[in-house]
Amino acid sequence: MSKKFFIATSIFFKNLYIEIAHFLKLNQVSEVNLSDYSRNLFLKLLKLIMKILTLYSILYILISFINFPTTISNNEVLQGKFLESGGNLLLYYLYSTPINIILLLIVVILSIAYLILIGSLLIIIFGEKNKSFEYSSALFLHSTLYSVAALFPILIINTIINLLNSTSFFVIAMQFFLIILIFFLSCLFSLRLFLKIGPSLFAVNKSRIVIIWSLSNFSLFYLIFKIFNK
Repeated sequence: MSKKFFIATSIFFKNLYIEIAHFLKLNQVSEVNLSDYSRNLFLKLLKLIMKILTLYSILYILISFINFPTTISNNEVLQGKFLESGGNLLLYYLYSTPINIILLLIVVILSIAYLILIGSLLIIIFGEKNKSFEYSSALFLHSTLYSVAALFPILIINTIINLLNSTSFFVIAMQFFLIILIFFLSCLFSLRLFLKIGPSLFAVNKSRIVIIWSLSNFSLFYLIFKIFNK
């Protein structure tokens, strides 16, 4: 039974990796096949992202409960520091297992929905052709794949920090630095995808593509910042 489970799990991870790699390599093409940016692609990307989020949630919960005493101990210390400094309640709950994974999933899903809606509106304003929702939503969903896939290296970093069983300022600062670095790189790859595909898809120059990407993403960052700093 364990052997069959191991084989099935290995096949699942291999297929998931191949699927993610396939969509991430789409930004290598110089000319965009418009049929690739159809409702069918949107549904495939949506299904893939839901798979990634489900797998991430399962791994997060398993790792948290395997190392449960250390996780709870570190969380309590960090929660205490937030309460002492009068920190935001949402940030407090980010260190409350398993509430934090539910909060993270809600933030990710709402962020993707926001990018698709605002981005589609901006493409209607700045785009020249293919301004329908099916094209814009597929491109924005495609671009979020980098950030969603980045959850796994972030999970590895958080697991290592928990295993160190340290709440020192240096360790926490290093943790945040690495997470921000990974997030920053995912944003760069997202912008790169826009610059590769956007001009051909919407018949606009690269400057407009940068404006569309920047307005949609930075407005999202600002909104999240305001919510978490109330």
